[in-house]
Amino acid sequence: MSLTPKTPIPTGAVRYNTDSNKMEVYIGSTWMEVAVSSPNLDGGARGVMAGGYPNVDTMDYITIATQGNATDFGNLQSARSYPAGCSSNTRGLIMGGSTPSRIDTIDFVTISQTGNATDFGNLVTGTAHNVGWSSQTRGLSMAGSTPTKVNTVNYVTIASTGNAQDFGDINNAVYVGGGLGNSTRGIHYGGATPTVLNVIDFCTIATTGNFQDFGDLSDGVFDDMGGSSNGIIAIMATSGADSDLQKRCDFIRPSTLGNSTKFGDLTTLRAWSNGNNQLCSPTRGCFAGGKVTPSPNNNINTIDYFTFATQGDAVDFGDMSAARSSYATFSTAHGGL
Repeated sequence: MSLTPKTPIPTGAVRYNTDSNKMEVYIGSTWMEVAVSSPNLDGGARGVMAGGYPNVDTMDYITIATQGNATDFGNLQSARSYPAGCSSNTRGLIMGGSTPSRIDTIDFVTISQTGNATDFGNLVTGTAHNVGWSSQTRGLSMAGSTPTKVNTVNYVTIASTGNAQDFGDINNAVYVGGGLGNSTRGIHYGGATPTVLNVIDFCTIATTGNFQDFGDLSDGVFDDMGGSSNGIIAIMATSGADSDLQKRCDFIRPSTLGNSTKFGDLTTLRAWSNGNNQLCSPTRGCFAGGKVTPSPNNNINTIDYFTFATQGDAVDFGDMSAARSSYATFSTAHGGL
């Protein structure tokens, strides 16, 4: 079984209970089992990667519990890069993007059924370089460019098709940031104004309003970031701009405020690795694609993964169906569900 350490345990600490084979979180007085939703699709949680740079309409998927290459899922309504992604445990959304003109289109898919995307509705304004996060019921599209950098946040009710509504604002007008969180908090971090920032902001997903300060990224300033969250641990790839390729990953605990700390390294230096951040399950966070030189077409198809319960470096998972960067991701078991 998992032993409780004798030293004081910080609220939000996580452990793996070997008796129950469950993840647990410490809530201040006791360890509580983490409730997760992970429909059994081909052996586990399914993660989808949609669109990407250079502009494609490709969607492919992986079974997060099983290492291997991605499989074709279907196609978007139109080819695009830099869209935001979010999902419930049944429906995935792809919001906005660049064709290269900014578009306000929201597509959706039923994650358990491969096939082409269908029209969901529209964002308030055509936006690219935006990032997403969601609970089981509500999806957020945060910041981005119209092409002017914006601090606006839109929201939709995932189960009901229709147009997005205004949620509130983050603290800075930025693009190419990152989005993470848990079932109650949406978190936006990093990005560029075009000066790159180390700011982390958060909101309460169920209530509209402006974001508040969460903390700072530990290693300076980052943009074009990827990430994954199981709701307890949120891992952020410190993917730099074109001339500043990175492989370092930091983490935060979404339930508590504070600065990020190093988690481990990706298998290779890269930028533009899935800027949208729901390619994850309760146990694994995946990071796919990106580019390895400033040249616009030097994308890679590599998929890495981290184990949330163990700090350390990423391990090879498999390959995407084609090399690309800056696409939307979502899954049936991310940390917002």
